[in-house]
Amino acid sequence: MTRTLAATHRTEGERTVATHRTDRESLRAPWRALALALLAVTLVALPVGSAVAAPPGGDRVAAQAERGAVQLKVTIIEASRGEGGVDRELSRLSRYFERSFKDFKRFKQLGEHQRSVTLDGTATVKLPDGLELSLKHLGVEQGFVRLAMSLDGLKTTIKVKDGGLFFQAGRKHGDGILVLAIEATSAGK
Repeated sequence: MTRTLAATHRTEGERTVATHRTDRESLRAPWRALALALLAVTLVALPVGSAVAAPPGGDRVAAQAERGAVQLKVTIIEASRGEGGVDRELSRLSRYFERSFKDFKRFKQLGEHQRSVTLDGTATVKLPDGLELSLKHLGVEQGFVRLAMSLDGLKTTIKVKDGGLFFQAGRKHGDGILVLAIEATSAGK
């Protein structure tokens, strides 16, 4: 219910214009719904700090940008149900674990790999279970890095917000599952 605090009327030509001021709470309600909807959309691939530090040397960065290079960072994590918390190295990702992996309480970093990949180039990362993750750079469009991902027969195309993060999870490992945190940043970002 909206409570009107003040109302004024003025005449513009042949019509009367009414202006109403309402209390702040009633004005916030539509904005809260919009904010929650935008939050839900952005959770798909949120930016997480600086994904990869820029390499030294402006000429090298400029050359990568011309070739459409992207910086990929793949963090390999074991998530398990046992107590133990989050490894210090993963603290920047802990807020995602709480929301996306509620059933798991222990997050241990098993490895981290950084690759620079030019357009149509492929980066591969060897996983602890002996399998290989393959990421092919398909381009950057409308603020998203497109990657063809291949892992043990799974082949799919993913879009990661430029500077953002994507999780691939579910493969059994040890007492839990493997979680792959894939960050992608274009050279121009």
